[in-house]
This record gives sequence, C-alpha cells and structure tokens, in this order.
Amino acid sequence: MKALIVLLVSSCFVGEAGLAHQEAYHEAWGGGSKAQEPSGPIPIAVEEGHVDSSPSGLFGSFLSHRDGRLLYFSFDEVYASKDRGRSWVLDPHLTVPPMPEETVAQEVIRLQSGKLGLMRVEKRRQAGNFTEHKLQWWISSDEGKSWMGAFSINLHGQSGLPYRGGVLLQMSNGRLVLPVRTMSAAHGGLAPERTSRGKIKDVEFEITEHALFPEMEAAFCYLSDDEGRSWYRSQGEILIWLDEGRGGIWPMDEPCVVEAPKGRLCLFGRNTLGRIFRSVSLDGGLRWSLPEPTALASSYSPCKVVSLPNRSELLCLWNQVSPDEIRGGFWRSRLSCAISKDNGESWENFQVVDLQGLGPIGRVPVAPPKMTRPLRHLENLPTDYGEVSYPSIGFFGDEVLVRYKRRVFWPKRKNSDRMIILPVHWFLE
Repeated sequence: MKALIVLLVSSCFVGEAGLAHQEAYHEAWGGGSKAQEPSGPIPIAVEEGHVDSSPSGLFGSFLSHRDGRLLYFSFDEVYASKDRGRSWVLDPHLTVPPMPEETVAQEVIRLQSGKLGLMRVEKRRQAGNFTEHKLQWWISSDEGKSWMGAFSINLHGQSGLPYRGGVLLQMSNGRLVLPVRTMSAAHGGLAPERTSRGKIKDVEFEITEHALFPEMEAAFCYLSDDEGRSWYRSQGEILIWLDEGRGGIWPMDEPCVVEAPKGRLCLFGRNTLGRIFRSVSLDGGLRWSLPEPTALASSYSPCKVVSLPNRSELLCLWNQVSPDEIRGGFWRSRLSCAISKDNGESWENFQVVDLQGLGPIGRVPVAPPKMTRPLRHLENLPTDYGEVSYPSIGFFGDEVLVRYKRRVFWPKRKNSDRMIILPVHWFLE
C-alpha cells in the first residue's frame, strides 16, 4: 500500500518578515510533491510481526555485538539474543555504570570508532522546590564490560531532557547531536481541575492533562566533537512562531533529529497544533530554522524519525490522528508509520503499526495548524479504547525492531509494552 502526501511549507505560517530569514533553508531543502489517496487493504504491523518475548524495560537501546548477537541495554541490565530478537537472556558479563535511583533516561549507541557511548539523565530533587537534571556520558572500549566516565553533558542547573525512545545521533563527520527539550509549567496544584477524563461503562479515568494545563516546551541540542568528552549547546531554543508571532508561540517538544546530505540536519517535534513540525540546520546543529508544519497529522505525542541503514529513506513512527479523533479522546490510539525519500519534504507508504479503539487509516488529512486537545469530559468510550505510543526503533541486519507503550483502561488500567520485528522492505512496500 502506498500513499504519497504533500508537505505544506506555507508562507502564511511564517509571515512576510520571516520569509527572508527562512529563504536559505527553503533553497537548500527544496520542496514540492504530489498527493495520492491510499488504495487497497491497509497492513497492520502488529498483526504481521508481533514478538511474544521481549527484554525488560521499554526505553532501552538495541545494538549489534561484535560476536553477532543482538543486545538490548535496559536501564540497569543487558539482554542478549541469538535468534534476531525472538528470545532473550540476561548477559552476566555486560553491564552499565552504577545507576542512581532517579535515572529517567538512558541511551547506548555504537560510535564510528567501534566503541560504545552511553548517555544518562539523572533527576535530582533539591531543597527549595529546585529540580536538576544531570546529563552524563560514558565510553566503553570492550563492548560494555567496563565504562570510562562520567563526562558532563550539561552545566549545573541547566535543564534539557531527551526523548526516552532514543534520539542520540552521530553525524557522518563524527559530531554527536543530542536533541533535548526544556520544560516550563504552572504549579501542580492547578493540574487536577485541568484534565481530560473518560468513561467506559462504569469505569472513569484520566486521559491526559497535556494541552489542558499551562506548560511550554522548547527544543535545543547538545553537541560534541570529541566522542562525548566535552559538550556545548546550540544557540538559543527552538520554538514554533506562527505568523511572526501573531499566531502565537507554541511548544516544540521531545525532538528527534536525522542527518541529510551535505551535513544538514532535520529536527522533528511534537506540539499542540495537530501537526508534526520540522526545523532544519545547515551548520551541523548550531543554529536552527523556525519550525514549520509538515503534512503529518499528529496529536501532542512524540514521533520517532530515523534513517534506514545503508539507504536514503527516513522512517517515521508517530500517533497519526485527526483533530476530531483528538477531541474525542483518541489522541494516542493509532500508531502509524510512513517513509520519506526526500529528507522529510514528503511522505509515502503510510501504514498502521497498532490501534486501540480506532479503525485503520493510511493517511489522515491534515488541518490548518490550530490548538487541538481532548475534550474535558468524554463518556461512552469503547471497551477497546486505549493508547499505543512512545515508539523506539532498532535495526539488526535487514530487520526493523519496534517497541512501544500500550495502555488499556477497561476493565482496569494496565500498562505494557509490545515489540514488533519486520523486514525493512515491509515499510517500503
């Protein structure tokens, strides 16, 4: 099943005064595509590639060991598979650095030198209502048996959190790029009365407080040119600025980044406007353009965009839902995937990864960027209502490994995770 879709990069969201500022980016990235409606049955990934056995820990990192095994670095344990991810055992010889109790994120990648790099975020609560997030870095030269570090990524008191689904990138020139977001919000006492609540039969539950509670997120990047031994940050923050500010300032949250030809970077982020937005960098991540809307319909949920190994295509996994579905509470009830062959300018091969309470749809038409959120009170939701969200992606040989969070609410609330293994060509057909 194939469906092409236009990326709308419209000057009406930039404003005349901002066009000159963006001109270099448009010229470098190009644009233009055609749209085609999907035809035929829509494949659903979970029905074709679900794996019953998966390692513990949702937000871990897949890596290929030098001995041919597939590894999964969980927060404090390392799992290994000899059958391409169909079964897993703990590896007693591999480890991670001692983990503080309030570790909130961790990612392991294979560096171009062959070493392993480990990034970790530790949450530290301080007196006087202060909270600090400490980002640190370790290096292993023996496949994870021992680690050298820790090297500080951020300064004391500086806030910046990465998406837990794995976003660290090493560019072809060796530079490490860690996209993060900084958060601001009103005090927690306002939250209980500013939520969306749903009801299935006699079971009532909270759907979310996102977009109903005062909060603002901005993105930026940490950069390193010496394998993580020292770090610096990009200039300023990345915020959505509609119509030169006349359309408001909006969050650019939980970013992920991919490399395009000639050292260019493309950063995708979630927001409350019903679309995934994209920012680009022409200087290796130091400066970023004003984010612009893509033609990927989305709720305020994170996306995961990666480059397919040894290929030029991008693969995106995200919660693709319409404004009406968001308002109806189904903001994370459809997990979709799509392919881009032009660095994110246009998308095709729209397919469904998993569903909870919604029907399979290839491409969801986009609406003009506008504040979109679930209604406060939603009753008579279906018994199969739920969420499928927070995807992470790994690769092993010619296969794609996808893990994501699954939540159901009836007959009682339950969180779990699912893993799917499918050949790369499944996403390209």
